[in-house]
Amino acid sequence: MAYGHKTEYRLRVRAQVVLHAARGRSNARIARESGLHLDTVRRWLSNDALKPWQYRSWIFITDPDFRPKAERVLDLYARTWQGTPLGEDEYVISADEKTSIQARCRCHPTLAAGQARAMRVNPTYGRGGALAYLAAYDIHAAKVFGRTEPTTGIDPFMNLVAQVMTREPYASAKRRSGSWTTDPPTAGKGLPTGWPRRSRTR
Repeated sequence: MAYGHKTEYRLRVRAQVVLHAARGRSNARIARESGLHLDTVRRWLSNDALKPWQYRSWIFITDPDFRPKAERVLDLYARTWQGTPLGEDEYVISADEKTSIQARCRCHPTLAAGQARAMRVNPTYGRGGALAYLAAYDIHAAKVFGRTEPTTGIDPFMNLVAQVMTREPYASAKRRSGSWTTDPPTAGKGLPTGWPRRSRTR
């Protein structure tokens, strides 16, 4: 196949578009500076084989004790603790928290869909301030226990622990031990003696 001057110029322009994208420029800026249509820039980048502008976030391990900590967590996920299988009345709970959730309530009720009418949602809402959401997850039963609190810390975390450990089947477990894994590390401080301790790996 013979390539003319226009084809070579087109390939150079296309390579420049890929280079600009790899340097973090937006599609709109590339189109504006190169004189191309925005759809052309999007199509070229979508069809490019390398896509050097794409990346994945990666956290490098900085904890020297990461391996033994991770092994404990993975063993619990596999229902094993210190080489011994967990009993039927032993449970693994994972907990986490989300801060600064904007609490909003709609000012008008949503109307259900009807015959020849789509559901109607009014976009107006009232602000309820910022709340923290804490959740505990039973790894093997796939159960989630959640609650909202005005803030995070030891007391809100203990409220979550009590919410889980005072209900069945956890309240009547023969051995109330295991692992509560939380992040950040301040959340799990203050657990009573004999209650599960949290660990953090990164």
